Amino acid sequence: MRTITPIHTLLVLTALMVQVPSPSIAASNDRLNPGIIATAEAYRKAMLAGDAAGAAATYTEDGIAMPSCRPPVKGRAAIERYYRELFSAPARITGFTFSYWEAVARGDLGYATGAYQQKLSVPPGRVVEDTGKFVAVVKRTASGWQAVYVIYNSDHPDATTPIPTTAMVLPMTPPLVQYLSSLFR
Repeated sequence: MRTITPIHTLLVLTALMVQVPSPSIAASNDRLNPGIIATAEAYRKAMLAGDAAGAAATYTEDGIAMPSCRPPVKGRAAIERYYRELFSAPARITGFTFSYWEAVARGDLGYATGAYQQKLSVPPGRVVEDTGKFVAVVKRTASGWQAVYVIYNSDHPDATTPIPTTAMVLPMTPPLVQYLSSLFR
């Protein structure tokens, strides 16, 4: 079996990006691979259910998650631990949707790009909303499409960035979730 290295993935993605037009705000149906969308939907449902094993199962064994404001999380087992820690906090993800720009496959590799919206319920009854974007590199496996690399980040500055206005925008990054949760332990 041939190993796909990061450089192979980069070369394939570069070739894919040259072959496809730039994403628009909403993808047409021919730009949305149903198998890739099904994997993203499984991830979304796992996140809403607080299911760390389910979220991690959408990644390959050697998958890498690159969350906002955190170092990369390498390997399915580490990804599951990361989500288990996130879901153990009193804060809960109560809303989570994707808007796809593209979900394209060529052979056994593909990618998905788009935007997300999240709602987080934080004790005592507050709701924090976040929007952001993501890129996922996926690989066809015996289990179907699985994430090899996923990066996502908020459209909002992180909580440590000074904001030059009187309004405070709270991002939905895992460090913020952990911080807010620690206030209510």
